[in-house]
Amino acid sequence: MKSNLSQHQKAMSHALQAAKRGRFTCSPAPMFGAYLQTPSGEHHVHRMEAAQGCLLQDALGSIDGPIAAVYCSSEPSLAAVELLHRKGCKALFVATLLQPQDTSWENTARQHGITLEVGLLAKDAQALNHDYLFCKHWQRPFIRLKLAASLDGRTALNNGKSKWITGPKARQDVQTFRAQSCCVLSGSGTVIADNPSLNVRWQDCPELQLAIAESQVRQPKRVIIDNKHRLDNSYQVFHLPGETYLVSEKGDANGPGAVLEVNKCGQYVDLSDMMQRLSEQLGIYSVWVEAGQALAGALFQAQLVDELILYQAPKLMGQDSRSLLTLPQYSDMSQVPELIIRDVCQIGTDIRIISRLK
Repeated sequence: MKSNLSQHQKAMSHALQAAKRGRFTCSPAPMFGAYLQTPSGEHHVHRMEAAQGCLLQDALGSIDGPIAAVYCSSEPSLAAVELLHRKGCKALFVATLLQPQDTSWENTARQHGITLEVGLLAKDAQALNHDYLFCKHWQRPFIRLKLAASLDGRTALNNGKSKWITGPKARQDVQTFRAQSCCVLSGSGTVIADNPSLNVRWQDCPELQLAIAESQVRQPKRVIIDNKHRLDNSYQVFHLPGETYLVSEKGDANGPGAVLEVNKCGQYVDLSDMMQRLSEQLGIYSVWVEAGQALAGALFQAQLVDELILYQAPKLMGQDSRSLLTLPQYSDMSQVPELIIRDVCQIGTDIRIISRLK
């Protein structure tokens, strides 16, 4: 029994590894992988693009002969289960459910006499699609805030210059995070000050080069808050591959980017409403934030930072340099936000700290 269980776990781990191969390309769909056992050998299937909704059916259709067992990272479609039955499949293993309210595939499998087991390596499968499941539960994307600072917590000199605080290895790491995110969020102030690309550059990301070809790169949506319509067509974000959305209370149809209208909160856009609309209207379930101290602080105050990724460089920039983020003045230590450090590692010459709010 133990060896049998170990054999099933090993097979499911192949399915999860296959699913992970789509981490850079499948958004806004969740990662999906399958491991098929046939008399002629083993087959791995994974989603490379969001549009590949029938990839398991396509894989099954290309296999001659019967299917002994199938291991899926999440539930297959009803059509795939019907095809499994026609292929003589006797056992179907599913790690976790991404759409638990839909039981049609499960009922069909049981009606056809397919042995069904759900929950094998469930925690690993849920971790794989953590952001997708978070968004389904909370109706907003999972939000990662990236900050880069000196050891004394400064993000730019007093004159605004900040290139480069961190080293090339840290910037490559940022590319990896961007490539796995549904969108990159910034503010018009950052765009005006730095004219950033906010895109994924295959040539600057070794991990991406190992995973996919340059032609397969998926550019995350660029989302820029520009409530005062300060941006024009001269900035590079409007001329690079991929979509760029401008967020404001009242969109400008003649503006340089696509429009995303959100509610207003005081003098600014309502950040909570914006996050909800990103999910509902654009299918975004993970947000990577690269912004200045004002927007970073506003997200913290709105409790819209789920994970903080801080890169610290071995440099000292002085008290007159710009601070990490804008927060209100606290009068008691009990008011100070506390974080839980989840990971600390050295990347090149810099330190990366990943933490979450308590």
